[in-house]
Amino acid sequence: MKYFILVSAIVYGILKLIELKLKQEDKKLDERLAEVSRSKQNNSVSSSQKDRNR
Repeated sequence: MKYFILVSAIVYGILKLIELKLKQEDKKLDERLAEVSRSKQNNSVSSSQKDRNR
């Protein structure tokens, strides 16, 4: 029984670490996605301005 609790605690800790890593990755991906969408908006704005200038 003592070992069961020990193993459970270790597994729980490992799962929490994995969860933390995944949240960090998710945050990085969200930042990257926001960056890409901002650059796309900037590109579309600049292309529409180019059309007006022609």
